[in-house]
Amino acid sequence: MGKSWGDVYDRPADVSHFIENINVHKDFLDEMCKDKPERVVEVGCGSGTLSVFMSHIGSDVTAVDVDYEVLERAEKASSELNGSVKFLRGDAFSLPFSEKEFDVAFSQGVFEHFSDEDIIKMITEQLRVAKKVLFSVPNKNYNHKDFGNERLMTKTEWENILSDFNVKVSKDYYNVRVKRNLMRSLPIMYMAGIE
Repeated sequence: MGKSWGDVYDRPADVSHFIENINVHKDFLDEMCKDKPERVVEVGCGSGTLSVFMSHIGSDVTAVDVDYEVLERAEKASSELNGSVKFLRGDAFSLPFSEKEFDVAFSQGVFEHFSDEDIIKMITEQLRVAKKVLFSVPNKNYNHKDFGNERLMTKTEWENILSDFNVKVSKDYYNVRVKRNLMRSLPIMYMAGIE
């Protein structure tokens, strides 16, 4: 039997995990917070910690995932971390929201699991419900595949996929020292912002 998303998120989202995840994605969160979004939706919520962070800074946050087990764990993490996130089961290809209901739709570690065609469909759907889409994915320098089907691509490869969109942000972030590159510091995450 293959790995499930529940298996990936089996670690409790305690304070230590929360701080670690916020630190890794601080550049991504900083980009998201620039316009002080009032209403935010996370599509594919994983551990839920980024949504919890956004709720702590005052955004009205809804988190969507298709997997009941992931939602249950993220909801528990939100409760334990004093978040005020609303959780909803939903499909990233057909979100249950009105047009431009949110200031920002975001995801972290979602798009790298899909084909170019599906990525374009999901971004288009997120742009339907939000004024801006931000996403983050592990890039080519990331040293492993957490789920197993990740497409670890370069910034240029992502820009090619996004070429038909109005891309406002496209950059690598979160540098770490990687042994295979003679301990040089390399960014292992990529983010894009689309309007």
